[in-house]
Amino acid sequence: MYECIMKFSRQDKAVSPIIATILLIAITIVLAATPYSLLGGYVSLISAPTPQASMTVTNQTQQASNDGVYTIYISGVNQNISLAKVTLEFQASDGNITVVPLTQGTIQTQYWKITVNGPDYLSALTVITISSLPNNGDPFIKFVKLVDTVTDGTIASQNVGLASATS
Repeated sequence: MYECIMKFSRQDKAVSPIIATILLIAITIVLAATPYSLLGGYVSLISAPTPQASMTVTNQTQQASNDGVYTIYISGVNQNISLAKVTLEFQASDGNITVVPLTQGTIQTQYWKITVNGPDYLSALTVITISSLPNNGDPFIKFVKLVDTVTDGTIASQNVGLASATS
């Protein structure tokens, strides 16, 4: 019987271990970067909470007067927020709501004059004064709110009682 012994002699070898390691690392990086790049924009929206603050609204309206004067004092702000990213919303006792973007200085609407004193960011040094103008039919405020325009969340709010007017 014939024995057939065939000897296969291949000179081809597999990819070197160094190149294989580099390829595995490259594939891992690409696989990890893909979900990060796809979901990275959503993570920034989720991780941006609305700043919180405490607010005290003082009604300085004289009872014999038809001019409403209110002073808002800010305290306990938990993070820096630019005034440019804050709106002041207040509701008159007749139900009309006024929305004003905050900036330093004086802002005037049809019925109200709003004066913002302090730094260009919301802080304990920020004092906001709301005064009714002479042509205002209802110079009394019943609710005040500061809103973060980035998250559309409430930073601080307070009901204002008409009974707190000084004589």
